[in-house]
Formats: sequence, structure tokens, C-alpha cells
Amino acid sequence: MRRRRPRATILTAGFLLFAVFAVVLGVSAFMAENANCKTASLLNGYADTSLPEARPSGTFATLAHVPADAVSSVGNPSDAYASMAANAGGKPAVGSPIAEPEQDDSWMLMLVNRWNPLPEGYTVQLVDAPGGVQVDERIYQPLMEMLDAATEAGVGPIVVSGYRTQEKQQSLYDEKINEFLGEGYSKEEAIAQAQQWVSVPGTSEHQTGLAVDINGMIWDVYPWLAENSYKYGFTLRYPEDKTEITGAQHERWHFRYVGLEAAAEMYERGLCLEEYLNEIDP
Repeated sequence: MRRRRPRATILTAGFLLFAVFAVVLGVSAFMAENANCKTASLLNGYADTSLPEARPSGTFATLAHVPADAVSSVGNPSDAYASMAANAGGKPAVGSPIAEPEQDDSWMLMLVNRWNPLPEGYTVQLVDAPGGVQVDERIYQPLMEMLDAATEAGVGPIVVSGYRTQEKQQSLYDEKINEFLGEGYSKEEAIAQAQQWVSVPGTSEHQTGLAVDINGMIWDVYPWLAENSYKYGFTLRYPEDKTEITGAQHERWHFRYVGLEAAAEMYERGLCLEEYLNEIDP
């Protein structure tokens, strides 16, 4: 006859089996939670903004500092880096200002005198100006402003000379030599005298298009220009006390555009162009 197991033994075995199953589930849940914490910590590390101040420049510097929103919007940190790298191609963002290239203003201070001829192949863009002359288009606006101001002051400015071609300068030079020859000077003396008043072709500021000769309806035009031309970027090119430096006789009517900054300093300090250039680039 078969013996029956007591009911209590069966219940005990079932309880133990249930307990073992519960322990296994608990351990699994703990391990999963721990893994999630590590993943979150890793992501927070990528989003950390407390980086050192000194960072390398360029694309790699951009990738070294990943904003938190980049990580939150891209599920995988490696995807965030790929997204940042794709946007680090050097193109400015839409709407951001684009730096303009620096302008070359060296033309304003170009030195042309008896010792410094025009650069070889020099060309100039000309525009018509009052008096039937032409000037470099870059000085047209300040020239017109100066003439308007002089007109309002009642000194009646008249532009009598602007840009000259090589042929025109040669003609004036020859005429001046002949003038002194007619006064009894030898050829050598006539040439030397002529060069004090008319530049040798190729060494005249008029050939740059940056200089003008201005007379007036009244004498007062000359002192007015001497005292006000700097406000428009012009300078009295051949002052009376600078003839040995400029190599030219005093011409109260000859004004050269050099730009506002240079003109103001030359006026305030009583410098001619040669002296000014020697100070800024000795």
C-alpha cells in the first residue's frame, strides 16, 4: 500500500520555489536599473558645460563641447558628434554677419614727386568734374563736398586743372622750358627752372587723378582752402616752407587728396606728404 506525502511538505516546497523565483526577478531588476544609471551618467557627461576655458580652435574645438540640447535631440552620443561635425564646415549660419574684406587705402597716400615717378602701368578710373576736368572717381564725392562748402562760403572756387595725360604733361613741361629760354636762360638753366614749376612727365601728381588746381573768383579762396580742405581729405600739397622737401615751388592752388585721417594730422602738425609718410613708415 502507497504512503501519501503530508500536505505540509508539499506546501513548503512550493513556497521555496516561489521565493527563489522572486529573488531572481529582483536581481534582474537591480542590474537593469544600474545599467540605466550608468547610461544616464555617460550622457550627462557629454552634456557637461563646465569645460576649461582654454580650448583648441577649429572643428575639433567645436566637437569637444557638445551642448546638452544636441545630446537630448540625438539618441546616440556618437550621432550627436556626427551632427556637430556636419555643421562645422566653416559656413556662417544663416543670418549671421559676414566679415567684409579690408579695403586697401594705400592709393590715397601714393607718393609721386621728382624722385618718385608713377608706378609702371598705372591706370585710373576717371569721372568728369566741374571746370571741364576729370579726376579719379574715388575723390569725386569729397571734392564736390569741398567745392560746395567753398561756394557757400562765398569764395567762388573754380577747378582749373585735374587729371593730365602723359602727352598733356609733356606739352606743359616743354612750354615752361621755352618760356625760360625766351627770358635768356641757357638750356640747362631753363630746364632747372621749369622743373620748379612743372613736373617732369611721369612725376606729376596730376597724372594720378588725385590732385586738382583750384582758383577762385576772389583771392579769399586760397586761405579758405588752406584752412578747410583737410575736412574733406585734401591737403595743400606744396606749402611755402616745404619747397626743399617737396621739390616744388609753393602752389597755393594745388590740392591733393590723401584721405580724412592723414589730411587732419598733416594739417594739425604742419606736415607735407613726404614728412607724413616718413613718420608713419620711416
